[in-house]
Amino acid sequence: MPKSILLLQMIDLLRERPGLSIDKLAAILGRSERTIYRYLESLSDELHVGIYCEQGGYYLAERPVSSQLDLSPKEVLAVRLALTSNALGKGAPFSDYAVTAWKKIELALTGDSLKEVQSSITDRSIYASQCSQTKASSEVVDCLADSIERSKRISVIYCSQRSGETKSLFIDPYALVFRRHNWYLIAFSHSHGRIIQLKLIRIVKAEKTGENFQLPHDFSVDSFYAKSWEMWTGDEERLVRVKFSPRVARIIKETKRHPSQELQDTPDGGVIFSVKVSGIEEISFWILSWGSNAEVIEPDDLRKLIDENAQKMLSIYSSPTA
Repeated sequence: MPKSILLLQMIDLLRERPGLSIDKLAAILGRSERTIYRYLESLSDELHVGIYCEQGGYYLAERPVSSQLDLSPKEVLAVRLALTSNALGKGAPFSDYAVTAWKKIELALTGDSLKEVQSSITDRSIYASQCSQTKASSEVVDCLADSIERSKRISVIYCSQRSGETKSLFIDPYALVFRRHNWYLIAFSHSHGRIIQLKLIRIVKAEKTGENFQLPHDFSVDSFYAKSWEMWTGDEERLVRVKFSPRVARIIKETKRHPSQELQDTPDGGVIFSVKVSGIEEISFWILSWGSNAEVIEPDDLRKLIDENAQKMLSIYSSPTA
């Protein structure tokens, strides 16, 4: 069990059962008394939780006035939702830090604010869903985060999605990004000679090389993904126009899906969706998800790609199941 979780359990124990002795804490948590002493020090040093001992029992210190947060219940709820979003869901990078951050907020909150937030979460009146995620290596995440902050070049062992091969890469890590359900590392690869993105859970190992690098002054995450439909980058920019049927036109118009998108109503109540994106393959998956409610107007090679996939699907579903 991670140390951070044990520290949170210790806080809950001392809140619910103030005055527990060292030996009782050790027995409940299944740790040695020496370890419990170290954890009590960590509560103070790492989580800034006040602890005091009285007649052999340990207690949480009262919150000092200076530590109270001047946040409204709705502001606290917004922070809580952010800390439990998909990006920080269980097993995600920095999820342990999100847990300890919320504990610190809880300790500094006034009663009414905390009660209102807890009520909203318990009643599910406001709820942030979480997807199950493959756990990223905490050692890799810590190495990447520190190297990005300090502009340190690193070597990584990466499992390629396309080939399935494991490769060794020397990279300058620029940014960690959460995009479409997953975390990615954007970095300059000396092996490729260009900026690439690596899916975080495919990074098997990361080590510092001791070398420094200079972040390009014109780099930004927004510019890196500016021409992407969602994640794929590097291909030629293409103009894509798709006609959506009246049945789904309202849904299409309700959401801003890309910075370059333009909408044009059609006489039959449908809508023409226009966008400039890097390549056509990635956006083709999205178009296919709309089935017969979407028709590609241009480019021709995208129409052909959609047709080929539709024919393959037809052949699959025309045959009886095995």
